[in-house]
Amino acid sequence: MRKVFLASLLAVIMLMVPVTSASQTTNISYVKNITTAGLDTPQIFITEAERFQIDLFIEENFEGEDKQKAYDIVNEIISYDLQVDVVELAEAWVLYGYEKIPQEEIDNAPTTEALEALIMAYWLLNIFADLLMFVTTIIAGRLGWMYYFINEGMNLFVQGVGIVIDFLYITLNSLKALISTLNQVLTIPQVFAEALDELFNHEYAAFLNTIGSFLSGFALNFVDLVLGLIALLANFAEIVNYLAYGILPFFGWLDTDPWTGQIRILGIVRENIFFPVVGATVTCKGETAVTDENGEFDFLVDPQPDGNSFPPDEFFGMHRCTITVEKDGQILKESTGILSYVFSSGYIYCPVFTFKSRSASLSLRLMDKINNFFARLQVLAPNLYRNIQRLGV
Repeated sequence: MRKVFLASLLAVIMLMVPVTSASQTTNISYVKNITTAGLDTPQIFITEAERFQIDLFIEENFEGEDKQKAYDIVNEIISYDLQVDVVELAEAWVLYGYEKIPQEEIDNAPTTEALEALIMAYWLLNIFADLLMFVTTIIAGRLGWMYYFINEGMNLFVQGVGIVIDFLYITLNSLKALISTLNQVLTIPQVFAEALDELFNHEYAAFLNTIGSFLSGFALNFVDLVLGLIALLANFAEIVNYLAYGILPFFGWLDTDPWTGQIRILGIVRENIFFPVVGATVTCKGETAVTDENGEFDFLVDPQPDGNSFPPDEFFGMHRCTITVEKDGQILKESTGILSYVFSSGYIYCPVFTFKSRSASLSLRLMDKINNFFARLQVLAPNLYRNIQRLGV
């Protein structure tokens, strides 16, 4: 026990160096005038198979009225043509995400049993937050660093709940301090939801201030809170390990400026669906790659923001990564601008299919339809599974 405790404290000391500079990030933008003229709003689509996965998740995890409510929530977020309404997703996180326990109720809880009741009421009974996390996972690539932000935050919360339940026997005041600290982890999904809502409503200054305030204010204050809790509960190695190896590294990750991370561009080029196109040149943001023997490409691009970023000239938002595929002087594909946006540290998958037939006009029409399908990730036919489910067959 003594060795584990000393190792934990050493880890804390090592982690304090990068984490404590979180409030000193220099590329945080505050209120400023940002022009929106001519700027497209990003669009995100999922595949029919991904919608099937979401429906299957609902079927396996919900019953009765909860199942119908789960379908209603998803149908508000994902339209019939499989476009994801990011504003609706953000609003759903606010409505159905895990709820923070009011600090006053924590402070006034007279017994451990009362605290346990608060945990059950506010933290453990919201099954729709798990559904929202699953939906968010489906579009993880396009969300990039923002996905890691929400995903890791929710993982830390779930792990923390387990720690709290395991240590309900510690003194009442120490337990209150632990619960209050974990309660603050729920600020992360709130920031995620608020920022996305502001971004996709073109409230750029508000979006930048939400991100900036979290990084420059909350991050450092929360680190101080965690370090204080470590000192308070130093005799409980499992709690110290969770705080030192879980929460503090998360804020250390924020200090690496993940919104400046490279974006991965990958995909495949094939002729008549089955035959790989070898040696095609793929270009995005000034970087190029050549398709291999399988017709595949995979490379990284710099997310340096420009006037086409969303919002313009800012690292924190989405960057338009238009992908051009060329072979023998002929452009085979250029991705649509509104479908090419992605957050830094994310990725875009771009499959390209070309066709040769006796009828040139038929070939062009067919190629356009297939490429449009894969670019927009839409469905070519109605969702049979959902139609059968709705009919109760």
